[in-house]
Amino acid sequence: ASLLVDVGSGVGKLLLARRRGRGEPSASLLGTLPAGKLLFAAALLTQSRGRGVEYVEARAALAERALAAAARDGFLTADEAARVELLHADGTAPGVLQGATHVYMANLCFPDELNVAMVAALAALPTLRCVATLRRLPLEEAWPDDAAACSLAAVEERPVGMSWADNVGVTYYCCEKET
Repeated sequence: ASLLVDVGSGVGKLLLARRRGRGEPSASLLGTLPAGKLLFAAALLTQSRGRGVEYVEARAALAERALAAAARDGFLTADEAARVELLHADGTAPGVLQGATHVYMANLCFPDELNVAMVAALAALPTLRCVATLRRLPLEEAWPDDAAACSLAAVEERPVGMSWADNVGVTYYCCEKET
């Protein structure tokens, strides 16, 4: 089963948008939301699981409240809500990304050291298939030779509209080969 992990997931804007709109998400609604909220879309539109990882405690608490309210008010079914896990955690800590098949990181403001640490965390995931980031990862410098994950390669950069800017470059990485 697929597990999409959103590192730096923030406050759960998709859930808040559903609450305000009091309706079903549509492709147009999902297209207007930040890509970092994909974990909610995954649970709403597919049978995949999503895990949001937010380091800032206040933002993580807001996301938890939004998820609980969306489930309570019937905007998410019990099954959809059960497929979304929200963590107040450091994405580089052992076990936080465990089981991830797909990872999204809005890493524009991550310091270089954090991007290097995230590469190490990704390399430890034997289940990893694809990664999407707002800033290129230092794979050549930081990907370990003994990685448990497949060998990642940048396959495409595409402009994506975000709530805060149009045409933000998103780099997509996929496995070159299984290990």
